[in-house]
Amino acid sequence: MINPQELYREINVLENSIQPNEAKANNIRKLFEKLLLSIIATDSVDKHIPLYKLINFYTLQKNGQNIQYICLRLKDDLNHWSHHQNDRLNDSDLNDYFARFKNIVRVITGKTDTSSENTIKEFSLDDINLNPKQKEAVQSDNKITLVNAGPGTGKTYLIAGRILEEIRKNPNQKIFGLSFTNKASDGLQHKIDDRIYSTNLIDYRDNILTGTIHSFTLNMIQQYYESREQAFDFIVIDEAEFKDIQDEFGNNTEKIELYLTENKMLTFDKIITMFINTMKNNEEFQKFVADKLDEIIIDEAQDLDKLQYEILYLLYLNNKDLKLFFVGDQRQNIYAFKGGSLNNRLEYFKDKKDLSIVNLEHSYRCPQNILSFVNHFEFSDCKNIELNNAAGLEGNRLTIEEYDDKEDEGTAIAKLIKSQKEEGAKLSEIAIIYTSTFYFKEILEAFNAFEIPFKVFGGQYFIDPHIRLLRLVLNLIYTNNSYALKSIQTLLISNELEGKNIDEVLTPLADMDVSKKENYRTLRTILRFTKEQQNNKEKTPLDIVTKFIELAQKEKLFDAKILESFYSLKMIIENDLTLDNYNKFKLSFTPNHPELGQFYSRSDEIVPSEFYEKSGEYVTVTTVHSAKGLEWDYVIIPGMAQDSFPRWFSDDEARKKELPNEVKKFYVACTRSKSHLYFTRPKRITVKSKKNGQYYTFDRVVSEFVARLK
Repeated sequence: MINPQELYREINVLENSIQPNEAKANNIRKLFEKLLLSIIATDSVDKHIPLYKLINFYTLQKNGQNIQYICLRLKDDLNHWSHHQNDRLNDSDLNDYFARFKNIVRVITGKTDTSSENTIKEFSLDDINLNPKQKEAVQSDNKITLVNAGPGTGKTYLIAGRILEEIRKNPNQKIFGLSFTNKASDGLQHKIDDRIYSTNLIDYRDNILTGTIHSFTLNMIQQYYESREQAFDFIVIDEAEFKDIQDEFGNNTEKIELYLTENKMLTFDKIITMFINTMKNNEEFQKFVADKLDEIIIDEAQDLDKLQYEILYLLYLNNKDLKLFFVGDQRQNIYAFKGGSLNNRLEYFKDKKDLSIVNLEHSYRCPQNILSFVNHFEFSDCKNIELNNAAGLEGNRLTIEEYDDKEDEGTAIAKLIKSQKEEGAKLSEIAIIYTSTFYFKEILEAFNAFEIPFKVFGGQYFIDPHIRLLRLVLNLIYTNNSYALKSIQTLLISNELEGKNIDEVLTPLADMDVSKKENYRTLRTILRFTKEQQNNKEKTPLDIVTKFIELAQKEKLFDAKILESFYSLKMIIENDLTLDNYNKFKLSFTPNHPELGQFYSRSDEIVPSEFYEKSGEYVTVTTVHSAKGLEWDYVIIPGMAQDSFPRWFSDDEARKKELPNEVKKFYVACTRSKSHLYFTRPKRITVKSKKNGQYYTFDRVVSEFVARLK
């Protein structure tokens, strides 16, 4: 490896040179390549390999998952100045490149710069440009802080600022940033890395952890087991796998619970209950967890259910110095059907003497016309804190467009998108949002007719069976779990051989003539591979997937299309090596994961896009739940007719109970827009009777949500 001090001297000479800023950026890139080549250099490494591949080589060889994102981010920034010769780079951005690169060198080499005075700036809240209310929240010294953060109020920047400010005040603090989804968790970690690699706080990055409540609780239990040198041999199953078990036992709760217990299987809910029970009954575990936490920051606090709030209460109860920092918005609580609510905290955190409440009032997303519209909404369980556009952007008057039927509505939306594209809008800036996927059929047919590529998000999914097989192989290798063994057999040979472990199942397979039973040959080959990998102490998911592909090719177990899906999985892990951790890998496998989602197919009937290309632009067509946390320049909400949005209610009691949830979904849908918001509706709809197959047409009045816009 290159001498770190020599590299630092080269960086400092470059920084103080009279070269143009753009040339300095290009030379930082060359020094970056030089550093990585010196670390991974072998005779087999191409010296002209692209920088992104050098970064991935490094992270693979040196277990550098935690630095992969920031290296790739700096690479992207530096590449700009190789491809845009006429652009001009300002001093501030250049200084940021130097700071990030020096900190990357420091992390990679483990050496600090001794050749000159440290030129990396100290972290300051002023660099984040927080408004007064945000700064008030970030600087709160109360043990419990609640931030009411409406749509677009900059909560992710606020959370990142809170974490870094707390680390600045006390570098030895251990802080956990809790998010509702893996995607949100990754986004928070990236925001933190973007800031911390530009400052002098880089040495304390490992004191900051992010994740979901499920990953947090599971990791704590596993770490505790490891500290006691006990095997944690449970298997985590997803909703689809749990549904298979429910169907197998006819939804008999007692039999299902017994089966899960005997096979050491954990649903996401069982991870939560396991943590709670351990916290309540194990004082040693209480101390173990308390020693690892000084503050927990909870994003999307309105989506946590009572059990999840109980976890936070138990952590608070057993750690007198623990701080809790809640960020949420009850108006965006669209997971009430799962028990989520910001008001759940009132059951556990009743003492107000340690509580500080801050209401954010400025939105950096929606123009004022949209904010004024949603400011008039009434909510049954919370105040509607008025929001104002931070930049004073007014926006255009909101209207609702009406059409004869859904076909005309779909055609009009397609024409609108075509005209927007002709005026310079990108398809990636456009979204169609509705409460469920059933409404999209006519719109998607119109998109195909007008050659508009689209991608649908939301609804029900099932995983590709061969990717599921590979997941089960990983489960069996890491946990030796009997359910995984049984499921592998069911997938390959449609039944279960006698035997409770791999050896017992392999016994009859060893004596069997499998020359004419290809599936049995595949099963035997895979189980032998699995047993071999169980004895590999250095195994990682990427290593196992790579060897599995090599085996499948050599033994001709699968056709080229299936092998291609395995290769895609391998590439995803290589490009995001945080997934090369088994726990992260298994908890990240969801339809909404930006990369792993490609292995899921829709279980409901939906019109496929005839013009969608994976690498190209497309219009997002999404349910409200899948749109949560996202934003687009152009948002179109179709179906704004009574009994559609809000949905039909069977009686007044049902309306009283469910209308508040419909209001919240509409609030979330409207506030996804950064610029233009459109409402459309059909005057009549035609439905097919499930009883006799006949079609019936019904008139629809305008939705009560938008009636005042007429």
